[in-house]
Amino acid sequence: LVHRGGRVRSRWHLRVNAIVLGWLVASAVVATAHRGVPNARWLMVHALLLGAASTAILIWSAHFAEAVRRRPLRGGHRDQAVRLATHSVGAMTVVAGVSTGSSAAVVIGSVLVALVALWHAVVLWDQGRRALPSTLGWTTSYFVAAALSLPVGITLGVLLARSDGSAHARLYVAHLATMLLGWIGLTVMGTLVTLWPTMLRVRVQPGAERAARQGLVALTAGLALVVTGVATGVLGLAAA
Repeated sequence: LVHRGGRVRSRWHLRVNAIVLGWLVASAVVATAHRGVPNARWLMVHALLLGAASTAILIWSAHFAEAVRRRPLRGGHRDQAVRLATHSVGAMTVVAGVSTGSSAAVVIGSVLVALVALWHAVVLWDQGRRALPSTLGWTTSYFVAAALSLPVGITLGVLLARSDGSAHARLYVAHLATMLLGWIGLTVMGTLVTLWPTMLRVRVQPGAERAARQGLVALTAGLALVVTGVATGVLGLAAA
Protein backbone atom coordinates (compact mmCIF):
# COMPACT_ATOMS: atom_id res chain seq x y z
CA LEU A 1 0.00 0.00 0.00
CA VAL A 2 2.85 2.39 0.82
CA HIS A 3 4.51 1.56 -2.51
CA ARG A 4 1.24 2.11 -4.35
CA GLY A 5 0.68 5.43 -2.59
CA GLY A 6 4.17 6.54 -3.58
CA ARG A 7 3.49 5.72 -7.22
CA VAL A 8 0.22 7.67 -7.13
CA ARG A 9 2.00 10.71 -5.68
CA SER A 10 4.76 10.40 -8.27
CA ARG A 11 2.27 10.35 -11.14
CA TRP A 12 0.41 13.28 -9.60
CA HIS A 13 3.54 15.43 -9.29
CA LEU A 14 4.70 14.46 -12.77
CA ARG A 15 1.41 15.63 -14.25
CA VAL A 16 0.89 18.85 -12.32
CA ASN A 17 4.51 19.96 -12.61
CA ALA A 18 4.10 19.68 -16.38
CA ILE A 19 2.01 22.87 -16.01
CA VAL A 20 5.01 24.59 -14.41
CA LEU A 21 7.21 23.39 -17.26
CA GLY A 22 4.71 24.73 -19.78
CA TRP A 23 4.86 28.20 -18.25
CA LEU A 24 8.65 28.09 -18.17
CA VAL A 25 8.74 27.17 -21.86
CA ALA A 26 6.31 30.00 -22.65
CA SER A 27 8.51 32.46 -20.76
CA ALA A 28 11.59 31.22 -22.64
CA VAL A 29 9.80 31.56 -26.01
CA VAL A 30 8.79 35.14 -25.24
CA ALA A 31 12.32 35.94 -24.08
CA THR A 32 13.76 34.51 -27.31
CA ALA A 33 11.31 36.28 -29.63
CA HIS A 34 10.81 39.39 -27.49
CA ARG A 35 11.54 41.89 -30.27
CA GLY A 36 8.41 40.86 -32.14
CA VAL A 37 6.15 40.33 -29.12
CA PRO A 38 4.01 43.19 -27.74
CA ASN A 39 4.52 43.82 -24.00
CA ALA A 40 7.33 41.24 -24.05
CA ARG A 41 8.90 42.35 -20.77
CA TRP A 42 5.58 42.16 -18.93
CA LEU A 43 4.82 38.78 -20.50
CA MET A 44 8.23 37.33 -19.56
CA VAL A 45 7.88 38.39 -15.93
CA HIS A 46 4.30 37.24 -15.52
CA ALA A 47 4.69 33.95 -17.38
CA LEU A 48 7.52 33.21 -14.95
CA LEU A 49 5.97 34.51 -11.72
CA LEU A 50 2.18 34.45 -12.15
CA GLY A 51 2.44 31.30 -14.25
CA ALA A 52 5.34 29.02 -13.29
CA ALA A 53 6.19 30.22 -9.77
CA SER A 54 2.58 30.59 -8.61
CA THR A 55 1.62 27.17 -9.96
CA ALA A 56 4.63 25.63 -8.21
CA ILE A 57 3.63 27.34 -4.95
CA LEU A 58 0.10 25.94 -5.16
CA ILE A 59 1.50 22.45 -5.77
CA TRP A 60 4.30 22.33 -3.24
CA SER A 61 2.74 24.30 -0.38
CA ALA A 62 -0.10 21.75 -0.48
CA HIS A 63 2.43 18.91 -0.54
CA PHE A 64 4.45 20.24 2.40
CA ALA A 65 1.28 21.02 4.38
CA GLU A 66 0.14 17.42 4.01
CA ALA A 67 3.61 16.15 4.92
CA VAL A 68 4.06 18.18 8.11
CA ARG A 69 0.43 17.98 9.24
CA ARG A 70 0.23 14.26 8.37
CA ARG A 71 -3.29 14.80 7.13
CA PRO A 72 -4.55 15.19 3.54
CA LEU A 73 -6.12 18.44 2.44
CA ARG A 74 -9.89 18.44 2.22
CA GLY A 75 -10.91 17.45 -1.30
CA GLY A 76 -7.60 15.71 -2.03
CA HIS A 77 -6.05 15.74 -5.49
CA ARG A 78 -9.43 16.31 -7.12
CA ASP A 79 -9.90 19.77 -5.59
CA GLN A 80 -6.21 20.56 -6.04
CA ALA A 81 -6.59 19.79 -9.75
CA VAL A 82 -9.58 22.14 -9.94
CA ARG A 83 -7.59 24.90 -8.24
CA LEU A 84 -4.61 24.40 -10.55
CA ALA A 85 -6.80 24.36 -13.65
CA THR A 86 -8.68 27.48 -12.55
CA HIS A 87 -5.45 29.28 -11.75
CA SER A 88 -4.03 28.37 -15.16
CA VAL A 89 -7.15 29.61 -16.94
CA GLY A 90 -7.11 32.81 -14.89
CA ALA A 91 -3.42 33.47 -15.52
CA MET A 92 -3.79 32.80 -19.25
CA THR A 93 -6.81 35.11 -19.36
CA VAL A 94 -4.77 37.88 -17.73
CA VAL A 95 -1.94 37.34 -20.22
CA ALA A 96 -4.39 37.34 -23.13
CA GLY A 97 -6.07 40.49 -21.79
CA VAL A 98 -2.81 42.39 -21.53
CA SER A 99 -1.69 41.19 -24.97
CA THR A 100 -4.94 42.29 -26.63
CA GLY A 101 -5.59 45.36 -24.52
CA SER A 102 -8.81 43.92 -23.04
CA SER A 103 -9.38 45.32 -19.55
CA ALA A 104 -12.36 43.01 -19.04
CA ALA A 105 -10.22 39.93 -19.67
CA VAL A 106 -7.58 41.19 -17.23
CA VAL A 107 -10.19 41.71 -14.50
CA ILE A 108 -11.86 38.33 -15.10
CA GLY A 109 -8.54 36.49 -15.06
CA SER A 110 -7.43 38.36 -11.95
CA VAL A 111 -10.63 37.45 -10.12
CA LEU A 112 -10.14 33.77 -10.96
CA VAL A 113 -6.55 33.79 -9.69
CA ALA A 114 -7.56 35.63 -6.51
CA LEU A 115 -10.40 33.19 -5.80
CA VAL A 116 -8.04 30.23 -6.18
CA ALA A 117 -5.61 31.80 -3.71
CA LEU A 118 -8.39 32.39 -1.18
CA TRP A 119 -9.65 28.82 -1.63
CA HIS A 120 -6.10 27.55 -1.14
CA ALA A 121 -5.73 29.60 2.05
CA VAL A 122 -9.05 28.33 3.46
CA VAL A 123 -8.15 24.69 2.72
CA LEU A 124 -4.76 25.05 4.43
CA TRP A 125 -6.33 26.75 7.44
CA ASP A 126 -9.03 24.08 7.64
CA GLN A 127 -6.40 21.34 7.54
CA GLY A 128 -4.48 22.94 10.41
CA ARG A 129 -7.67 23.26 12.44
CA ARG A 130 -8.53 19.56 12.00
CA ALA A 131 -5.02 18.07 12.27
CA LEU A 132 -3.38 16.80 15.44
CA PRO A 133 -0.43 18.85 16.76
CA SER A 134 2.88 18.01 15.04
CA THR A 135 6.47 19.18 15.29
CA LEU A 136 6.48 21.28 12.11
CA GLY A 137 2.74 21.70 11.58
CA TRP A 138 2.82 25.37 12.57
CA THR A 139 4.89 26.22 9.48
CA THR A 140 1.76 25.98 7.32
CA SER A 141 0.74 29.34 8.81
CA TYR A 142 3.34 30.87 6.49
CA PHE A 143 1.57 29.31 3.50
CA VAL A 144 -1.79 30.65 4.65
CA ALA A 145 -0.41 34.17 5.06
CA ALA A 146 1.28 33.95 1.65
CA ALA A 147 -1.95 32.82 -0.04
CA LEU A 148 -3.89 35.69 1.57
CA SER A 149 -1.37 38.20 0.22
CA LEU A 150 -1.89 37.11 -3.41
CA PRO A 151 -5.40 38.66 -3.82
CA VAL A 152 -4.02 41.90 -2.37
CA GLY A 153 -1.17 41.90 -4.89
CA ILE A 154 -3.56 41.11 -7.73
CA THR A 155 -5.86 43.98 -6.74
CA LEU A 156 -2.90 46.33 -6.67
CA GLY A 157 -1.85 45.03 -10.09
CA VAL A 158 -5.28 45.75 -11.60
CA LEU A 159 -5.25 49.25 -10.10
CA LEU A 160 -1.72 49.69 -11.40
CA ALA A 161 -2.86 49.00 -14.96
CA ARG A 162 -5.46 51.77 -14.64
CA SER A 163 -3.21 54.40 -13.02
CA ASP A 164 -0.63 56.94 -14.16
CA GLY A 165 1.78 59.50 -12.74
CA SER A 166 2.81 59.30 -9.09
CA ALA A 167 -0.02 56.90 -8.25
CA HIS A 168 1.33 54.49 -10.86
CA ALA A 169 4.81 54.58 -9.30
CA ARG A 170 3.44 53.95 -5.79
CA LEU A 171 1.18 51.12 -6.89
CA TYR A 172 4.02 49.56 -8.84
CA VAL A 173 6.19 49.27 -5.73
CA ALA A 174 3.25 48.11 -3.60
CA HIS A 175 2.36 45.44 -6.17
CA LEU A 176 5.95 44.17 -6.35
CA ALA A 177 6.32 44.11 -2.57
CA THR A 178 3.11 42.16 -2.06
CA MET A 179 3.83 39.60 -4.76
CA LEU A 180 7.56 39.09 -4.13
CA LEU A 181 7.76 39.54 -0.36
CA GLY A 182 4.28 38.22 0.43
CA TRP A 183 3.12 35.55 -2.01
CA ILE A 184 6.59 34.24 -2.90
CA GLY A 185 8.67 35.39 0.08
CA LEU A 186 6.45 34.04 2.85
CA THR A 187 6.12 30.74 1.01
CA VAL A 188 9.88 30.43 0.72
CA MET A 189 10.34 31.26 4.42
CA GLY A 190 7.79 28.64 5.48
CA THR A 191 9.38 26.05 3.22
CA LEU A 192 12.88 26.78 4.54
CA VAL A 193 11.74 26.44 8.14
CA THR A 194 10.20 23.10 7.19
CA LEU A 195 13.01 21.72 5.05
CA TRP A 196 16.16 22.96 6.77
CA PRO A 197 16.06 20.75 9.88
CA THR A 198 14.83 17.86 7.74
CA MET A 199 17.75 18.19 5.31
CA LEU A 200 20.24 18.46 8.17
CA ARG A 201 18.52 15.60 10.02
CA VAL A 202 18.46 17.48 13.29
CA ARG A 203 15.73 18.05 15.83
CA VAL A 204 13.92 21.36 15.92
CA GLN A 205 15.32 23.26 18.87
CA PRO A 206 13.14 24.20 21.85
CA GLY A 207 11.67 27.65 21.30
CA ALA A 208 11.88 27.40 17.50
CA GLU A 209 8.11 27.32 17.14
CA ARG A 210 7.69 30.46 19.21
CA ALA A 211 10.45 32.23 17.27
CA ALA A 212 8.96 31.22 13.91
CA ARG A 213 5.51 32.44 14.94
CA GLN A 214 6.98 35.76 16.08
CA GLY A 215 8.88 35.94 12.82
CA LEU A 216 5.67 35.47 10.83
CA VAL A 217 3.97 38.26 12.76
CA ALA A 218 6.94 40.57 12.17
CA LEU A 219 7.13 39.71 8.47
CA THR A 220 3.43 40.20 7.80
CA ALA A 221 3.31 43.40 9.84
CA GLY A 222 6.35 44.73 7.99
CA LEU A 223 4.83 43.84 4.65
CA ALA A 224 1.57 45.57 5.58
CA LEU A 225 3.48 48.72 6.56
CA VAL A 226 5.49 48.71 3.34
CA VAL A 227 2.44 48.27 1.13
CA THR A 228 0.31 50.79 3.05
CA GLY A 229 3.10 53.35 3.21
CA VAL A 230 4.00 53.11 -0.47
CA ALA A 231 0.41 52.97 -1.72
CA THR A 232 -0.60 56.04 0.30
CA GLY A 233 2.61 57.98 -0.24
CA VAL A 234 3.55 57.93 3.47
CA LEU A 235 7.11 56.77 2.94
CA GLY A 236 7.91 56.82 6.66
CA LEU A 237 5.68 53.79 7.08
CA ALA A 238 7.51 51.96 4.31
CA ALA A 239 10.86 52.82 5.88
CA ALA A 240 9.66 51.56 9.26
